[in-house]
Amino acid sequence: LCGGTLMAGLACGEPSLLAWQELERAVDLLCRVRRVDFYGTGSSGLTAMDAGSKFSRIRKTCIAHADPHSQILTALTMRPEDVAVLISYSGETNDILNLAGEIKKIGATIITLTRYGKNSLSSMADICLYSSSTETLLRSGAMSSRIAQLCVIDTLYASVCSRIFNEVKPYLEQSRAATGRMHRSQGSAPERTF
Repeated sequence: LCGGTLMAGLACGEPSLLAWQELERAVDLLCRVRRVDFYGTGSSGLTAMDAGSKFSRIRKTCIAHADPHSQILTALTMRPEDVAVLISYSGETNDILNLAGEIKKIGATIITLTRYGKNSLSSMADICLYSSSTETLLRSGAMSSRIAQLCVIDTLYASVCSRIFNEVKPYLEQSRAATGRMHRSQGSAPERTF
């Protein structure tokens, strides 16, 4: 943490620059809302699915689809008090831009996570978050941009959990226990805590 920005991707060698004010606004909003949807396609869709899984653990109603048709249908069920997090490294993905237009008509708040700099998606946002990556033209399966996005999502999630920890602690314990039971066979020793 330094100088008004958060270097979210340092562990991966890919700095993600988040302005403190935008990060604080996003965290404040995510602490208050009941429903938050995450949208992305391709590698950004994987980031959206990861985010949906995380925020579901703290009893947020989360929807994250990778299919653009499912995304648009889901978005049409949003209400003005809901939040949509739209993830697109380029900020120029047509499916996500169309989705943002539909969500704006509904009046739900839009948080975007895009590459740093001017792009079409961030111009449609209420709150803009950015990540930085050194993707080459070949993009190597969008590895560094996805890792940078995941670092930003992890920062949001950890910040929300920290801010409302007493509220979400029982949900974290409940989700940990429930998923833990899925991984133990009958008769296995109980999970140890250290």
